[in-house]
Amino acid sequence: MSSQRPLHVYLDINHWHALAEAAGGHPRSLADPAVLLQLTNLVDQGVIALPLSGLHYMELAEYANDANRGATANVMARLSLFQTTAPPDAILQEEIEQSLHDRFGRPAHPTMVVKFGVGAGFAFGEPLNLRLDWDSTKQREEWEARTGTTAASLLARYQATAEFLLLVGPPRAHTQQIPGYDPYAARRQADQELQSLQVMITNLTTETELAHRPKDAIVARQLMFDMRALLTPSMIRAGFGIDDWPLDDKDDLTAFLMSLPSRKVATELQIYIVRDHTCSWKISDLRDIDALSIAVPYCDVVVTDKAAWAAVTGQHLDTTFNTVVLRRLSDLGVYLTTLPDHGQQPASNAP
Repeated sequence: MSSQRPLHVYLDINHWHALAEAAGGHPRSLADPAVLLQLTNLVDQGVIALPLSGLHYMELAEYANDANRGATANVMARLSLFQTTAPPDAILQEEIEQSLHDRFGRPAHPTMVVKFGVGAGFAFGEPLNLRLDWDSTKQREEWEARTGTTAASLLARYQATAEFLLLVGPPRAHTQQIPGYDPYAARRQADQELQSLQVMITNLTTETELAHRPKDAIVARQLMFDMRALLTPSMIRAGFGIDDWPLDDKDDLTAFLMSLPSRKVATELQIYIVRDHTCSWKISDLRDIDALSIAVPYCDVVVTDKAAWAAVTGQHLDTTFNTVVLRRLSDLGVYLTTLPDHGQQPASNAP
């Protein structure tokens, strides 16, 4: 294993499905089986990591076909090893506090967030680790002697099983028996977000004066809706009150927002789509923006779809964050073979 940290590679959900199809003997592309083998070998060597995000869990849950969902979950589990990215809100809080610190010297100690961890609990910011309770150390030692295994190895197996079950979800035939389980809750929330966004898009197309300033509208919407719940507490933590609010004009607010890596990506991608008057916004666009706003600044390689790739590279976000952005699994396979020692990377873009 390399002494360097692994190269973090983020895959769009469609590429995970393609890898699952390759594993099942029905590849979409002739190159996919070779890429699957290549990724497996590099993961086993510790050269690359393929982290999952909370969005991956939510998108996979929406697949109604148990067999297809299970096949993709198997490949995700094998290649990700259940490594996950931190929740977007946690990362955004760090970005806000760090930017305030850089500009005003406070808060004195900005929140620091580990960007990559393990498990669904890490991805959603909820503690989901299992534990074994013993009446005494002697009882545990007797059990270990009798079974020939350690409590730690048993717990690791239980945890891996629990992580897989959280990823694959229950069979559709059983979901109605689980109180509160709703695999489509995230989609309904996305529907509401799309309706809210559509109000801004309508204003941009009907109000002549605003139509020439799409960035202003997008920045204002993010500050008022997407960030408000985190921005105000962070300002208070930094010691700012209503009477001495430090960002009091449009230019200051815009510069502040664009200093936040995840918000810069989200803003630039929205600008790109808004300028394409032939584009009709879909839930997939919102999800691409949500995923890429974290993946582009904090991963080393991102493999997305054609439209998202065009938006990221068209706004030069790949060069801004020194991130390799690709649109095909075959492109990823070629890229990984060009790296020194097949995967050991130079300096990272991630903090």
